[in-house]
Amino acid sequence: AFSLFNFDSYLTNIFFTIIVVSIIAILINFVLKNMNTFNKYQFFAWHIVIGGAIANLIDRIINGRVLDFIVIHYENIYFPAIFNFADIFISL
Repeated sequence: AFSLFNFDSYLTNIFFTIIVVSIIAILINFVLKNMNTFNKYQFFAWHIVIGGAIANLIDRIINGRVLDFIVIHYENIYFPAIFNFADIFISL
């Protein structure tokens, strides 16, 4: 999220891709095991977190990094991070 772990190193990207795939698998397993205990808002929230993580994973696999393209600013005051829609979903 927010351009963290953007490296040009091929091995570093493979390492983080493996970590992200593992975390996504853990999250999906958690949601599947606890699906009956979630209310509809929690169920939706977990799905947008997982969806955002998968979107960033796809970006990392296709481009070798996560592309961030949203910059928020007012005059000369900038939000301290550049981000993408996947980051928004993960943060929600």
